[in-house]
Amino acid sequence: MTGRFADYAPTLPADAVKIAVPGAGQAPELRAMTVAKRPSPTSIEIEVLRHGGGIVGPWIAAAKPGDTVEVYAVRREHALGDGVTRHLIVADASALPAAASIVAAIPRDHRISLIAETPAAEGSQALLPAHPGLRATLLCAAEWNEERVAGLVRAEPIEPGDPLQSWIAAEAEIVARLRRQLREAGHPRDHLFAAAYWKAGRDSTARDRLIGEAFAEAAARQADLADPSVRGEVESAADARNVAP
Repeated sequence: MTGRFADYAPTLPADAVKIAVPGAGQAPELRAMTVAKRPSPTSIEIEVLRHGGGIVGPWIAAAKPGDTVEVYAVRREHALGDGVTRHLIVADASALPAAASIVAAIPRDHRISLIAETPAAEGSQALLPAHPGLRATLLCAAEWNEERVAGLVRAEPIEPGDPLQSWIAAEAEIVARLRRQLREAGHPRDHLFAAAYWKAGRDSTARDRLIGEAFAEAAARQADLADPSVRGEVESAADARNVAP
């Protein structure tokens, strides 16, 4: 994807952009996508999980070289923590491109525990960059569930003399549980990023509307929305809201 990206700098792992995709009646709707690579100052590469339903699949199927799309607002989701040499990454299939970009950016002498859902049981290791400190637990969709993931995360030690930086992205209910579980275990808040990439039973347009309302309320309270942890908590609160039928 080439265009006017001169103001997009620097490029960080797990950066996300909003892309205008044709929605119902061809009216554009915004969808978040991960910047997988930055081949040049005027281009970016994105990776997308294809699945049944939604508006992104038909757009990808119809896209061809030379098509024009509108790209909005870069969202930063990862920065290496000070003094950290150990990392926990938890990602379902929707967050696998972001997780892969983080693994690629982590220094080679650091240790990484990755718990990830993969689209298929075979060939999934090829989706991840090589890293000498990587220990990966890869679960296919049939194996990925809240209880199992929570148990794997619980097995990660949190020790004061060996600070852990954690990055979590998955469905809203799992993310909320893992954030709560890690905080109760003593995980430092400043080194914990937990973001819901989607909400079961809620389409992205409706979810974005509720999150926008929650962000407006947080801004009115003068919350520090530049802090990724605060943003994650605001989004989690929005996901917990009931929507009138």
